[in-house]
Amino acid sequence: MDPLEATAASHPPTARSSEPAALRRVVWFWVKVVLCLVLIDVALFDVGWFWRYEPPADSRDKYFLDLWGIARRLGSHPEGAPAAIAVGSSVVHMSASEKGIQLDMRSRGQPGSFYNLGVDGIDATGSGIMAHAASDLDPWLVVYGAALRDFAPEKDATSAVAAVFAEPGADIGPQARVKLEERLSAGVKRYWRLYRYRKFVREALLQEIDGLSASFPARAEAARAPMAPMALPRTTHPQRRFPAKFQKGEAFREWQGWYETRDFARYETYLRKAGKTLKVYKKQRALPWDLAASSELASLRRMMELHRGRGAQVVLVYFPENPVFRDPVASTYFDPARSDELAATLAGEADRYGARFIDLRRFLSPEDFYDMVHANNAGLRKLDAFWKRLIASEWQIHERTASSNAKSAGDAQ
Repeated sequence: MDPLEATAASHPPTARSSEPAALRRVVWFWVKVVLCLVLIDVALFDVGWFWRYEPPADSRDKYFLDLWGIARRLGSHPEGAPAAIAVGSSVVHMSASEKGIQLDMRSRGQPGSFYNLGVDGIDATGSGIMAHAASDLDPWLVVYGAALRDFAPEKDATSAVAAVFAEPGADIGPQARVKLEERLSAGVKRYWRLYRYRKFVREALLQEIDGLSASFPARAEAARAPMAPMALPRTTHPQRRFPAKFQKGEAFREWQGWYETRDFARYETYLRKAGKTLKVYKKQRALPWDLAASSELASLRRMMELHRGRGAQVVLVYFPENPVFRDPVASTYFDPARSDELAATLAGEADRYGARFIDLRRFLSPEDFYDMVHANNAGLRKLDAFWKRLIASEWQIHERTASSNAKSAGDAQ
């Protein structure tokens, strides 16, 4: 054999021999990428840097901050500690003070935490998603604060909530078919927190970078500067119901006119002056109404089924409605028959799942509201007292049930 041919036979082409090596390099590169991502995930969430990070309070996107705050509370809850949660729209978000309720819990010697997971603008499906997201806390109490608009056939902010918190198994609305991309996203989101909270992590990193570029002496001086005391002016009985800044405008004068005359036309003028879009009320009133076939009602049932099945106490609270809108002259804005139907349905569903139903629709007087469903300062004080009584009474039931179960288990042995 020719020496050149022998040499070629003993040394295969280098291209072939390099293929396995190139494949190994590619595989090793992606292994390193995955390992880095896992380490970042552990550092942010298991070590807890992200949960300890305080987002900037002056952010222009308050809705973004609200979702961020919920993510932090769910992710940083001490494992095994008792948790009570409240879900719902703005009526819950505005009325249940986490700090106030937790201080009340401490004063009574009640352990654990209370979390307000209410999100402005969401419907019953959005509340179901939030309740499902909190299921890892194994809450002993789930309170859903319902409003009539939660069951209207339209979607507002629920899609934004679903984008962050929905997982496989969570109710994400009436879609019968979900795209493959959405299923994959939901599956990855369930197990990979860095992906689930990527928008929040990105914002936190940007804030940190921005903070490092600031002047350290200026920041230190600002931190040492004392806060100016807030002046609390003395006000008359009607004025105590609204913030001091609001009392200086035309809207408050119109509200005072309604307060003295109880003329609904003055109340309409007050709402317009206050920047409330009455067209929104009319639009909601004009929407078709079929509660029995509502996907929102199906979401409520799944919410109760999930948490009652896990042994949690569930309370449905129908939140206060402004009695002003039950006046026949306000029929273009509000339908009392729909409200009554929803109340009867909620009561029936609560009974069906062994939950508790509380009808608060007439809990507040007309002067306790600043619009159709949102309470003013006076109304919020009453709702704050309600929340504290509710948590306290449900905890007593929880303790009695736990004691009874322990006794039964002991007797069985």
